[in-house]
Amino acid sequence: MNTIEKRGTRSLRQRDIINRLKREMPTLQRRFGITKIGLFGSYARDEAGEMSDIDLLVSFEEEKERFRTFMQCIFYLEDIFVFADSF
Repeated sequence: MNTIEKRGTRSLRQRDIINRLKREMPTLQRRFGITKIGLFGSYARDEAGEMSDIDLLVSFEEEKERFRTFMQCIFYLEDIFVFADSF
């Protein structure tokens, strides 16, 4: 299972993440066919600590859900929140 660790995002709060996702949603829909995106885990509960990652559940349009689209979406979301992959 791969996890995503954030770097430089310690000051993020639940509302910051949600607001950013709302602003990005038109682009996410257009570029990647995302129909829904949800926040869960420690950030959703407003209990995130220094080592917390940002957990997102993403639904794609059926015809857009391909591995390549999925990976491009991950990279885009990483850029939004200044992530670094950790496997």
